[in-house]
Amino acid sequence: MSKNSTSPLIHPNATTSTAIRFAIQSAPKEITNSELARRFDVSPTTISRWRRRESIQDRSCAPKNHGRRKLTDKNIKQIVRTRKSKKLGLDPLNHYIKEKFEIDISRARLAQILKEFCK
Repeated sequence: MSKNSTSPLIHPNATTSTAIRFAIQSAPKEITNSELARRFDVSPTTISRWRRRESIQDRSCAPKNHGRRKLTDKNIKQIVRTRKSKKLGLDPLNHYIKEKFEIDISRARLAQILKEFCK
């Protein structure tokens, strides 16, 4: 399908066409997901998902940015300073840093920082 086409692009692994999606969304609530699934030869979960959506367009398959932010030098210094002064273990330190400094950091990333800067 060309980029200039007026038809919506369908994901290559899609199990439904836009016509089927429209039919799913237009179906009366009295018809169960199981009945629609049998009719369109898809899973009841697929029916449920398309009934909840407001559009018949595919969603992006691109990775979502979950807002993880890069730690600043100041953040790293706070972490190292806290580790050396309080002598906390990994999990207590992780909890303390999240509460005290409001730094969003995973346990694994904290372990990397400690390994690199607290030798």
